[in-house]
Amino acid sequence: MAGEDGEARLGQPAVTRVLRLVRAVATQSDRYSHAIRERLGMHSTDLTAMGIISDAARDGAELTPSQLAAELHLSASAVTSLVSRLEHIGHVRRLPHVVDGRKVVVEITPSAADLASTSFQPLSAAIREVLASRSDAELALVGDVLSDVVRAMTDVCNDGRGARAAGLVAPPGATTLDPAAVPAPRPRSSGDRAPLS
Repeated sequence: MAGEDGEARLGQPAVTRVLRLVRAVATQSDRYSHAIRERLGMHSTDLTAMGIISDAARDGAELTPSQLAAELHLSASAVTSLVSRLEHIGHVRRLPHVVDGRKVVVEITPSAADLASTSFQPLSAAIREVLASRSDAELALVGDVLSDVVRAMTDVCNDGRGARAAGLVAPPGATTLDPAAVPAPRPRSSGDRAPLS
């Protein structure tokens, strides 16, 4: 909901509940991914990259290393290292671009696609079971809401609002970041991100 009506609803219990549930979905997804990364001995960025590469393949799109770098918000050299690491363990391969032979595309290997599918199948099956109990109209509404939430989150991430709010980047118009405004990293405790049992 936009405009004054939407602003008036921001503090309502239903909005608060949805915000908490979005955070809970992100937390549980992160816990599951963490358990998979631990089992496979992968970095979190590696698993995220494999997801992006898999999505591109499912969409019938070719993904270049520079496009992957943009998606991951990493430098070209960092993505080169990441792709080399994944290629070395047999999860991705580099192929010549179909149209421009000077370019390279990154593709997930069939064995890695099978591994990812097997790893995430229990979570996917559980979610599908829940969704199957809902009507098409309910699913359409949830899909619309989640799409709007993802768009809002993407906008905040892309325009720097989140980083500015955390004091990690200078506000618009400022020439430098006040180091005193940057919060100290929170020490990780043994209870952080416990793997799923």
